[in-house]
Amino acid sequence: MGFFLASISYAQKAEWKGKIETKNGIKIIHNPKTPVRQKGVSSTITLKEELSIGKEQDDPERSLASLSSFSVDDSGNIYVVDGKENKIKIFGPDGSFLRSFGRRGQGPGEFQGASQIVVLPDGGRIVTDFMGRRLVFFSAKDEFLRQVSTSGFSIGEIRCDRRGDIYALNVIFASEKRTQELIKFDSNLKPIATRTILEVERKPRVTTPFSPWIRCGLTRRDELVWAATSKYEINVVDPGGKAVKRITKDFDPVNITAAEKERLIQDYTRGLPAGFPSITFEFPTSLPPIKNMFLDDQDRIFVQTYEKDGRGGQCYDVYDPEGRYVSRFSFPEKEEAVIVKKDKLYSSVQDSAEGIPLVKRYALAWK
Repeated sequence: MGFFLASISYAQKAEWKGKIETKNGIKIIHNPKTPVRQKGVSSTITLKEELSIGKEQDDPERSLASLSSFSVDDSGNIYVVDGKENKIKIFGPDGSFLRSFGRRGQGPGEFQGASQIVVLPDGGRIVTDFMGRRLVFFSAKDEFLRQVSTSGFSIGEIRCDRRGDIYALNVIFASEKRTQELIKFDSNLKPIATRTILEVERKPRVTTPFSPWIRCGLTRRDELVWAATSKYEINVVDPGGKAVKRITKDFDPVNITAAEKERLIQDYTRGLPAGFPSITFEFPTSLPPIKNMFLDDQDRIFVQTYEKDGRGGQCYDVYDPEGRYVSRFSFPEKEEAVIVKKDKLYSSVQDSAEGIPLVKRYALAWK
């Protein structure tokens, strides 16, 4: 495997140049534009590719017809949701195929449109069957346990805390607006509380690329960390629903080029039948500051931005558990970093050079 140096160098000093203040009981951390190395704190990231799953196209078990999502357990086993086959394929830490479970259908343990898998602390799993409008629960031995209907909600990705409660984004489409509700449910999908609401205006036959979405994750203490992609502001809420921290960073907006606009219009309109009503596109002046966000197993926050490194690579900002901006690294344009766990970074590749979806793993080192 090749070696990929992912860190981006800055003229760093030992003294952090941000600002910390408290307002209305909320700790607010203001970060500068560039990460600052702190004395005694590792802040340079290097990555070395060590594993790729999905290349064995002559083996239907080891290949991936599609890659909806994946998860990783504490032992390093990788659980891949193959949405086209409606199967969960499990691979060992060495990339070997172990087994699979699930199939297309409406019966117990079957899926109509598997989209996500969450591995629980006890080894159990929850599979989101988006088309079947249900959450399907399995034991650590792949045994079907139960299923819970999501009828009444439009739920995509979920997050599960150590108490068994579920956080999910419920999306409501109306003629004049799209509403996103970040809701905390119990394990039977009964709403406990709504943590935040984001409303976005909708117009007839108008498409707005880069419309805001909510991203979220959970810390080891079951704190909810969330952000709206339209604003570089990360919010931390304790398990009881109290806002306890807000993290911000100065940044230079990235303007949308004419070439990018043209490419997006082609992507949106490709495949539309002749005579389809015309669509108006409304582009923002600049790209959103946040594209995606996730937490690692040490509560560091990884923010994927739309910025490039000069070679086409995507830039990721990294914050320590206190919310201080400590590092930035770049990643190949067609890959998306998804999980960091036990000094391993896992990425998804929807369109590889071979034209097939892949899951990759990198050894991650802090220096």
